[in-house]
Amino acid sequence: MSQRGRILIVDDAAASRDMLAAIYRAAGFTELVLAADGPAALDAAAGRLPDLVVLDLVMPGMDGFEVCRSLRQRPDFEDVPILVQSALTDPADRTAAFMAGATDVVSKPTDPREILARTRVHLDHRFILRELQEYRSGMEREFAMARPIYRGLLPDPAEVAALFAPGAAGIAVASVGDGFGGDLWGLAVLPGGDRMLHLVDVGSTGAVAAVNAFNVRAAVDRLMDPGVGCAELVGLVTDTVAEPGESLPWSGFCCVRIGPGGVEWAASGGARLFRLGEGGRLRPLPPGMLEPGYGTAVLASANTLEAAGGLDTVELLLAADPDGAAHAIVGRARDAGRNGAAALVLREAA
Repeated sequence: MSQRGRILIVDDAAASRDMLAAIYRAAGFTELVLAADGPAALDAAAGRLPDLVVLDLVMPGMDGFEVCRSLRQRPDFEDVPILVQSALTDPADRTAAFMAGATDVVSKPTDPREILARTRVHLDHRFILRELQEYRSGMEREFAMARPIYRGLLPDPAEVAALFAPGAAGIAVASVGDGFGGDLWGLAVLPGGDRMLHLVDVGSTGAVAAVNAFNVRAAVDRLMDPGVGCAELVGLVTDTVAEPGESLPWSGFCCVRIGPGGVEWAASGGARLFRLGEGGRLRPLPPGMLEPGYGTAVLASANTLEAAGGLDTVELLLAADPDGAAHAIVGRARDAGRNGAAALVLREAA
């Protein structure tokens, strides 16, 4: 059976080279390159990259130690296994071989079973590592294509500014960064003029976060309707995206509807609405309608609030600059490493 793998054999003794080549051919290896000295080995390696190097340590001129060091200086040789052969018995020589960049050391005279076993182990590792690297490269390309789509799920800042009068509501959203995850939010204007916002903390990162975010956003867009209240929308989205018996694809999901009739909100998981009460303290509000006189309320996911420094910090930010508090909350969360963060500050019109 043919074995895959290009093997470079380096030995100054023709008999040793021929014996190794015969061992490998008998085992099914057909891509063999033979080099009689160090410079020839470097020339051969400069062409098509081998998958394994079998290298004799004791050679005239450029010995195996120098060949090994020279190969390891090449970036493309970082993961190529180098199997050195030597009749040297001093442990210091074996240590020197590893220090020079050898992957493994095999003693001479050559035992065909041992060298074949070690060869297969190192080639298997080489091929698995290559496949993982190719898979990672493919994932990085796909992520690069998906990032602008993911960012495109966020409302346009100009649209937000046009829909919310200064002093009535402040909204801030941090960039999703180079990855996926954290808070993702959306905004829609319903027939009749009500504005409905949703905030989802997808919790995880990477591909899982991206898939969850797209699924939730698609469900919200499909189910949002003027006749659907926040609590009903949260329930419908939950039933749509969550498989029976499985955990929810978010750490928190909430909906806020703002209109002439007041402010309605509902949530699932770790997303809360807090009202700024006496003494500048934030108190959690139960889902439902905000009664007139609520003053100032803050909506954010639990993870964003924690990253921003907790409720005590948010209270200080509101006291220092109510109009800029939403941006300040998001900025602190982003600085703390939150991949995506959103905060809504509602300020009741006087």
